[in-house]
Amino acid sequence: MSARVVAVGFLAAILPLAAPAGSSAGDAGAGAWKGTWSTPGPTLASVLAADAGGTVAVGYDGDVRALDASGALRWRAHVDGGDVGNEPALLDALVVVASADRISALDRSTGALQWERRAPESRVAAGALSDGTDAVLVATRRGELIVLDASSGTRRARAWIPGAAPSGAPYVWLEGALGIMAWSTPGSCCEIAAIDVERDRLAWHASITHRSTVPVIHRGRLIVGTSGHRTGSARVTAYDVATGAVQWRTQVPGRFGTRLWGDAAGDDVVFANDAGSVVSLDVSRGTLRWASEAVEPSGEAHPKLAGDRVFLTPRNVGAVEIDRRTGAVIQSGRFEPDVYVHSSAGLADQFEVLVGNGIESAIWAFGPADAAPESS
Repeated sequence: MSARVVAVGFLAAILPLAAPAGSSAGDAGAGAWKGTWSTPGPTLASVLAADAGGTVAVGYDGDVRALDASGALRWRAHVDGGDVGNEPALLDALVVVASADRISALDRSTGALQWERRAPESRVAAGALSDGTDAVLVATRRGELIVLDASSGTRRARAWIPGAAPSGAPYVWLEGALGIMAWSTPGSCCEIAAIDVERDRLAWHASITHRSTVPVIHRGRLIVGTSGHRTGSARVTAYDVATGAVQWRTQVPGRFGTRLWGDAAGDDVVFANDAGSVVSLDVSRGTLRWASEAVEPSGEAHPKLAGDRVFLTPRNVGAVEIDRRTGAVIQSGRFEPDVYVHSSAGLADQFEVLVGNGIESAIWAFGPADAAPESS
């Protein structure tokens, strides 16, 4: 079976495909990706973020590239600080990048630097506060949450998580007036805290004593997968974002770990497990919808929902396409040797992935027609 791809330099044959287990090249479920578009990415590929306004890719060295919906380069800029390893935050008017020692805000239309702030080892989120104004939320390794005015970078509020001692930059989300931070410590798998950033008070705090995934926030719920329970099975638990109360808890097959992720859109939330499988649950009730077949055992995988598909990148060296409604594996493939997935994004009608070999990189986009099997 041959793959149809769009050539970009050394990545001209990036997706040689193999039929899913139990199928053959002639089966209806075994197709080939051809790609909606592809374009060169940052030299030292690192992270990717995308929304309806376009795509932004950032290299470890601070090379920032903004693309429109068709993959055309809008602008290219550079941010200082180096070691960019966390996804940029996107607003209608700004791109916010966290490097090793600072936060840089770039004009989304031009790439011009709007403001900078010192903030070592941090992650950023962005969104609207309850008063409707845009803000940037910064979570630091010192256990603090800083709220910045998006237009000027001036500090609006600052809060400390009592007793927080993250072992790395915490994950962070902004949900109206709530700043939510999740972090790991040497003595704990995961700590989650929600701060009312407008009143500077702790809203709730939860300690998770089992190995856990990176949480997902969607439709007023914080959802996380955990392993290591006495039953030997894994669980997915949903907490109310506003109060921390458990809304549902569901046993699922497989095991989870700290480098496994999930994604949510519409009524669905999906998590990858270390067997190379994906589980899908109903966001509101926690009902297990399906568990896909195991494709590639992996301790690190980032599933993304895109249209009627789920895309999985196990071990960062391949790609798997799964039917969002049934969990059936449609097709899977491996990249060329030494080519790795650095980051990916799922949109309403498109999946995007940033791949590279440490010297060159490319951004690929796959739409619904591209992911559909080829006709015989």
